[in-house]
Amino acid sequence: MNRIALGAALALLVGSAGCATIHMTPEVSKLGPYDGEGEKEIVRKFQEAAAEEIRVSPEEVTVLVNSFPAGIRVDGTTVSVQDGYDHKLIAQFSLATQGFPIQFLDYKSGWRKGYCYPQVPLGWVTLTIWNIFSPLNWPCHGSYSTEKVELIENARRLAAAAGGDLVVMEFQGVSGRDHASWGRGFIISRDPRTDPGRAEPIPSQPMEGPPSTF
Repeated sequence: MNRIALGAALALLVGSAGCATIHMTPEVSKLGPYDGEGEKEIVRKFQEAAAEEIRVSPEEVTVLVNSFPAGIRVDGTTVSVQDGYDHKLIAQFSLATQGFPIQFLDYKSGWRKGYCYPQVPLGWVTLTIWNIFSPLNWPCHGSYSTEKVELIENARRLAAAAGGDLVVMEFQGVSGRDHASWGRGFIISRDPRTDPGRAEPIPSQPMEGPPSTF
């Protein structure tokens, strides 16, 4: 390959740097008795829905940002259901698309797996120097920010996989108006009285307590 062709190939790779899109892999912790297999099953169902690009409508799963429905109590780092309400707290979760290519990331583009996976050991043996300084590895970097609407869409998928119909979440690493690094929150099976189709739905209330409640 002559220098011009090599330069063009390198420019193409560098030009695609930062554009790698990665399937979200959530972290899920079911509330109540430990259920590791149940958590894996939720993630499996989520990944299947994401791979098939199944959309969950707002009517199926409501997402509240920085707020809780009436009937949920926040006391320090404890979240509980108030007496007289029928909410069920199912799981705690986090969602992110960012990833450093020292891992075998789940790229949406199939060609990146074949291109990037052989480079993962180079990151190990060079203590990430290869990942940081080599232009050949830059296309393997995941995005460090994603659209909030994508985080919300995936939160709906995750809630559906867990059997919930309400998500309360907050964004972390907010950049600009519409982007964030990741989201975290709770999956809830809500009190039927909070159904938006009801004539007198229970109103949402501002979230109280520190972010560590998530």
